[in-house]
Amino acid sequence: MVILYAMKYRSRTDIIINMLEAATNGATKTKIMYSSYLSSHPLRAYLELVIRNGLLAYDSTKQRYSTTEKGLRLLELYNSIGKLDLARSTLIASQKQRFNPLSQSVIPDHRRTETGERTDR
Repeated sequence: MVILYAMKYRSRTDIIINMLEAATNGATKTKIMYSSYLSSHPLRAYLELVIRNGLLAYDSTKQRYSTTEKGLRLLELYNSIGKLDLARSTLIASQKQRFNPLSQSVIPDHRRTETGERTDR
């Protein structure tokens, strides 16, 4: 079974979040690369960036990267913002539906009875 994902353009933040999620329980460079959909060259630049900013740590004895406390806090904040955005868009959609003037039928609904007569509702 082949699963294809339509990749949209991602922000640097989205890429970094993917990397942090991949390394939450410790990950090799390869796992981070595949999880964040990066090739090796851009991955090196992003790894340097997140390590320099204290979001990931590298354990040279295990040859694994792990998300730091600071990185975990960033993940929590990012997920909270996502939930707020989802709640906001849901609220806006429900308000549009509630106050949509077209939601009330302007054209009379004509039905036919069992005898074939039209009735106006």
